Amino acid sequence: MGVEFKRKEYIDNLPRWVIVDDTQKGQLQVKYRGETYLPFYGTQPRPSSSFEHIEDYEIYNRNYQALTAEQAARYVNYLKRAIFYNYVSRTVGGLVGMATKEPLIVEVDTGLQFAVNDIDGAGMSLSQQYKRCVELTVKHARCGLLVDYPPTDGEVTQEQINQGIARSYCTLYKADQIINWGEERVGADTRVNLVVLEECIQERAENGYDLEDVKQYRVLRLVDGLYELAVYDDKEDIVEGPFYPTDNSGNRLNFIPFQFVGAINNDVHIDESTVYDISSLNIGHYINSADYENSAWLCGQPMPWISGVDQNWTRENAGLNLGSGSIVPVPAGESFGVVQTQPNSQSYEAMQHKQTQMIALGAKMISDQSFSSATEAAINNQSETSYLQSVIDNVTNAYSKVLDWMGLFEGANVEEFKNPTDLTMFMADPQMLAQMVASWQTGLISKEDVRDYQRKIGVLDRTNEEIDDLVEMDDSGINLDGE
Repeated sequence: MGVEFKRKEYIDNLPRWVIVDDTQKGQLQVKYRGETYLPFYGTQPRPSSSFEHIEDYEIYNRNYQALTAEQAARYVNYLKRAIFYNYVSRTVGGLVGMATKEPLIVEVDTGLQFAVNDIDGAGMSLSQQYKRCVELTVKHARCGLLVDYPPTDGEVTQEQINQGIARSYCTLYKADQIINWGEERVGADTRVNLVVLEECIQERAENGYDLEDVKQYRVLRLVDGLYELAVYDDKEDIVEGPFYPTDNSGNRLNFIPFQFVGAINNDVHIDESTVYDISSLNIGHYINSADYENSAWLCGQPMPWISGVDQNWTRENAGLNLGSGSIVPVPAGESFGVVQTQPNSQSYEAMQHKQTQMIALGAKMISDQSFSSATEAAINNQSETSYLQSVIDNVTNAYSKVLDWMGLFEGANVEEFKNPTDLTMFMADPQMLAQMVASWQTGLISKEDVRDYQRKIGVLDRTNEEIDDLVEMDDSGINLDGE
């Protein structure tokens, strides 16, 4: 085991990241996984597919060697009837929208202004990459940002920077690409001394048309306290580098310009993802849905029956028509009827229960369910917004460092970087607002307190002076005091 070595923490958490990604992609992806998420009830369980990488999954709905032809056909129909309700995508989309609803505040020197419009060298703006970073942190509670510098000899000229020949850039890495890392203690400081990133690049085949996926490993390390970078192939041969990045003055860096981003904090340790719990429930909801739809198909159709008839009668009435306007003749003393199953609500109730659990875990923006009290609403909102606020703070702090590191190469400074989004407005509750007004009317608080609360939740933007002037006027604009 060499450069491709994966830490145990990575291997333990990879299945969670895969499930979250699959459920976010929706029904086509989940059904594509076949028995990975929807086991077939008609056979003994078979070995589960590998979680090593998404592309390494064994696709059971394309591999039926262990099934008879009848069993395979039953499973295909069972899979088709299942419905996957994508709660995860709506939850992640809602949280990301809440976190990035306001434009970023970015003030940088002219030499770093390019990063606002193109931070990765491929045309992605800072705000776009920021939003993607928030999404990955919400989903996986982990991602990473690498600031890279082009190879240079000595100092970088302003002309090289202006022409784009020499400029820094930032690349965003998913959690499943950060396969290995290490730390070392230097006095009272703990610094990262190793990061290994697994990358998949596409190369043209010899025919000039086909694309082939090729794995490579970007290794960032401190050697004798100085930063160096090299890229290896899967045979551990160096294909790029080693490089020794420098700042604007040609000095080598004494740190690795890679920033871990987490949901709790931005250290090297992997944080727990709330979305994984929602994904697990979403898969359970999907299994219940498959059983519910299968039961409706098997038993939901009315079945006619006739008692006391013999083979001769059956042969004579082989073409018997059923339906409105038809009469079914039966022998004397016998009967005809239709069996109609009673509703089977067990699978449906299980689906409802899991939906309630998903809402409690942060997916309530997909439902119009109301809460029984203002206290309950506040508790639920506080739980969600505190997690999201932590994500916003961590991503913002990470990009503040990223811009500072980019500025080292460009010789530019960052004046301000801020996400002005205020999550307080998402905690607004009609009952709480009514209670604030009641407290003002009883003299417990002043009207300014009520107005301040309304401004915090986003329902009021006028100043007190403007409000007082309008209060003295009716809707027609007539001054009631006659002034």
